[in-house]
Order: sequence, then structure tokens, then C-alpha cells
Amino acid sequence: MVGSSAASWEGDEERALALQEELVTRYPDEAGAYRRLSWLYRTVLGDAEKAMQTLERGVRAVPTDGPLRNHLAYQLLYIGRFDEAIRQLEAYAEFAPTEPNPHDSLGEANLLFGHPEEAIARYTDAIDVDHTFTDSYRGRAWAHAVLGHYDHALADLAAAEDAAAGAELPLFYALMIKGQLLAQMGRYREAELVAGEIHRLAEDAGVAAVHRAVWLLSSAIALDRGDLSVAIDSATRVLEAPERDKVLDLEAHCLAGIGEARSGRLAEAQGHHDAAGALFAGLQEGDIWLYQSLEGEIALASGDLVRAEAAFTAGLPTGK
Repeated sequence: MVGSSAASWEGDEERALALQEELVTRYPDEAGAYRRLSWLYRTVLGDAEKAMQTLERGVRAVPTDGPLRNHLAYQLLYIGRFDEAIRQLEAYAEFAPTEPNPHDSLGEANLLFGHPEEAIARYTDAIDVDHTFTDSYRGRAWAHAVLGHYDHALADLAAAEDAAAGAELPLFYALMIKGQLLAQMGRYREAELVAGEIHRLAEDAGVAAVHRAVWLLSSAIALDRGDLSVAIDSATRVLEAPERDKVLDLEAHCLAGIGEARSGRLAEAQGHHDAAGALFAGLQEGDIWLYQSLEGEIALASGDLVRAEAAFTAGLPTGK
């Protein structure tokens, strides 16, 4: 794996892929090698089917490796194969009963495909296995919010904050979701205070990347409030930061573009759409809803209702 990683660092991805394929052939019980090889097939060749086949091959070779099954399950979810993904995760949970992660993943799968009640049950299973597993408190909070149970959602986020004591990133994630939920509830002032709290914590911890995520949160809150200049400025701060992250940049272009479209500046909005499209290539489709929302907003601002409806429809989650 060292040779493959070195080749990848040197920019020779095709050599990295060949070396990784050789590694899998020589050591077929090395589960992590299949995940790496699958990633290379997806990113180097753009071959999603070959990437999926590699993971399936890995599960056949190392059937009791939980992370490998988990990875395969998420790839299946991304292309809408919900039932197959559930089978992989249930198998993982069966041979790893003391691990919270398969239950948490089952919760996320059910939440993604519009089954919030089942998601709550699965997240609760994960918490029963390990009450410090903060991901499941956050996931259960989202599931409660989908059902409109905001008090339960905020209680779960408070539990996530308690469970994350001493761990910076889990605490940041819990506070980010809290800010998003407060904004959805119309409690904008409280949401902004949470954003400020995260900025202060990130400053103290020296975690620059968190600042960019919080600017995205601030941009989304401002869009909800109709404060388009603040929404654009906050998203622009993400794009002006020295650090680069494709996913954060994609989201920033989309939010800034939506702000520009609603402001009637269609050329600027289209510029953000083009930049977002370039970033979207090769990424997982988790942000397709936001990218399609930008396209829909531009069409709406242009008066093209047919194109707007098509774009918004294309952004709906798979399976809904």
C-alpha cells in the first residue's frame, strides 16, 4: 500500500491503481486495500461500476470486515440500492454486536430514504451499545427534527455535547446541527449565537477548517432570513480563505449563487453555477440537492418555470 500511496502523492494515479490492484491480488485478505482500490477506480477512471465491483469482491474475500461492508453499503445507498445496503449493514451488525457503528449506519440509511421512525430506533440501538457514540445522538436529532419533534432533537444535541466533552470535532458537529435546527425553527438569533460560539471554540482550538464550515452555516441562515448580502458575503469568505476543500467550496459557490440569483444578478449567479459544476465532477452526489437548487434558482429568476421545476426535481434525494 505504501507504493500505491507514494504514486498517488506523486500524481501518478494510474500507477497507483496498478500497484493497488497487484496488492489486492497478492494479499486478498487485506480489507483496507479494497477500499483504496475502489476509490482509485472511481477517481482515476471514473468507473463507478468497477469501484462497486471491487468493494463487492472485497466483501466476498473478507466477509467479516465491518468497515468494508459499511463502505459498500454507503456506495449502494448513493445509487439508490437501499435494500442491498440494508442487508450489508444488518450482516455487519450481526457479526459485530458490540459495535455501535452498524446500527448508526442503519439509522442514517433509513433517514436518507425517508424512514425517520425506523432511523430513531436504529440510532437508539447504537446508543444502547455505546452511550458515548456522539454520531448517533446527532443522527437521532435529525430524525426527530424530520418528524417535527424539535424538543427531542435539541435534547439529543445536548446529549451529544455532553458525550463529546473533551473531543473537539464531535462537539463542533453537534453545535453545527444545533445551529441548523434552530434556524429551521425560525430561532435565527439563537442560531447566530451558536455560530459565534463555534467560531470562538475553533479559534481557541486552532481549527481553521471549522471556521469555513461556520461561514457556510451563517450564509444558509442569512438566506433563510432573506438577508442576501450577508448570505453572499459569508459564502465568499469561505472562497477567499487560503485553505481549499472541494466540498466546502462547492457549497459556498451554491449558496453565494443562490444569493446572487435572488438578488437578480444572473451573470454572477451563473458564474458560481459554472464553478460549482467543475467542483461537482468526481464528488459523491451528497450535495446534488444544493447544486440543483442553484440551477433551479437561476431558472426561477430568469422566469423559466419549466427548467426550474426540472432542476428542483432532479435535486430530490434518491428513493423519495
